[in-house]
Amino acid sequence: MDYSRQALRNKDNNTAVILASMKVSYKALIKQKKDIYAKEQWKQLALAVTQKNEKQFWDITSRGMHMARPVILGHISSEQWFTHFSGLYGANSSENNPPTIFEMTCLPLWLPVIIAEIKKLIAALALGKAPGENMMPPEIFKNFPEWWAPILAKVFTQINNSGLIPEGWKQSIVVPIYKKGDKQDPNNYRPISLLDIDSKLYSKHLLNKLEDWESANHIIHPEQAGFRKGQSTIDQCLTLYFLAQQAITGPTKHLFVAFVDLAATFDSIDRNLLWQKLTNTNIDKCLLFLIKALYSDTTARIRVGTSGSLTDAIHTSKGVKQGCLLAPTLFILE
Repeated sequence: MDYSRQALRNKDNNTAVILASMKVSYKALIKQKKDIYAKEQWKQLALAVTQKNEKQFWDITSRGMHMARPVILGHISSEQWFTHFSGLYGANSSENNPPTIFEMTCLPLWLPVIIAEIKKLIAALALGKAPGENMMPPEIFKNFPEWWAPILAKVFTQINNSGLIPEGWKQSIVVPIYKKGDKQDPNNYRPISLLDIDSKLYSKHLLNKLEDWESANHIIHPEQAGFRKGQSTIDQCLTLYFLAQQAITGPTKHLFVAFVDLAATFDSIDRNLLWQKLTNTNIDKCLLFLIKALYSDTTARIRVGTSGSLTDAIHTSKGVKQGCLLAPTLFILE
């Protein structure tokens, strides 16, 4: 019996080594292909400059700009967008238990947010991201962390103590990006939500605490790889490939796989059920209150047409917010 267990353990170790090696090789191959493509594009661009070929030059540069900045088409009316997203974000759902300030006063206070934490949050910001309704890009924070850190530390501390979330942090600017199919159908567009950068910093502040709690209590099953740091689709593809190879060469030669495609999963989460589920755990009640406050009375405005005009505000009473750093973890916990 001990020998059999040791054999199985050795087999599992060998499998892990093989998968790890395949992952490293795959990522190296992808990087190599990207480097080759980038060098070829620069070579073509240099050739166009040398030959003074304006058409080729602008074809290459415009192609790169198109890939980086998708064009928003303006052939669907504001009324159509408003109706579409009203049904997507707010239909048949209500917030039965919004947080109250009285609840917050009954909870123990956290320690003040320190400046070093804010500097770390700012350092982790990705550049080149579109800002939300306050039009403040991440570069403003990244370039002046010494100025922003003391201010945001006081703001975050005040929010943690009071439970009062700035109204602008609850608003999303939704940009529809065309995918495929009929361009007149709003369902053929992927919504991208733009949030205030300072709200993202605060969400990350809460996310760090949420992840610490989850890790300490082992809430998420190890096999749940979606939206988790250090795990990706590549890992799952390699695992499936390895299992398929084992099934082909093994004695049973059977492998059963189920693929489930859930439409608009982020937008369909019932917030009340999510809050109730978390309430029944040992999560820090202050943390849960602040997350609920951040997701209470949220709105979205749709950016339409080439001029970038916005629709009226839509009350969003369900789903986790796209672009919110808390959203992936909250989605897994639902």
